[in-house]
Amino acid sequence: MKMKKKKKENDKLIGIGNGMADSLLRGLGVGGAATAAVKNIIIEAIRQSKKKRPDYQVAALKSLSLSPPISSKINKLRSAALTYQYNKDEIMEMGLSLDNPAYLAIGKLTSAATNVPLDRLFQKYNNLSVAMDSQTETWQTIALALGWDQWSLGLDPYAKFKKPKKVKKSSFFGKRKNNKRKKPLF
Repeated sequence: MKMKKKKKENDKLIGIGNGMADSLLRGLGVGGAATAAVKNIIIEAIRQSKKKRPDYQVAALKSLSLSPPISSKINKLRSAALTYQYNKDEIMEMGLSLDNPAYLAIGKLTSAATNVPLDRLFQKYNNLSVAMDSQTETWQTIALALGWDQWSLGLDPYAKFKKPKKVKKSSFFGKRKNNKRKKPLF
């Protein structure tokens, strides 16, 4: 346990030092920003190489940190593609429903191409529909209405799209488990 705690503290200190170095380098102008971008690419490549399944796309995307507006647009395009990739089946099944993840993907594409924040409109709709759900707790409803995202509140925005897993009858008391949130106490 002490080793894990020590490692977490070291990782925090390294993260703080890295952030300070980025700030100082970016303050030096374009050359410093380029140096910070190269440094972050190298750090991410090393971090990815230590994983069992490295994803070097993440390191390549760090190269876009030189220009935050371009980085933002590329991240929105990537997010739209991932939304479609992960939810293909649900998109085809849901049709023209407003809960369809395709609308969020289209909103992100529109936002990346035209700077019209259509993705925020669909995200706000999704948050408010979850806020109105009877299974959402009061504090979560308030936070969702104020703009917090569902992941930050411990809610799974894709739970309604997941198919319940089949549970053997010999499971805990023979009841079927599902992915729904707990009901509020009051």
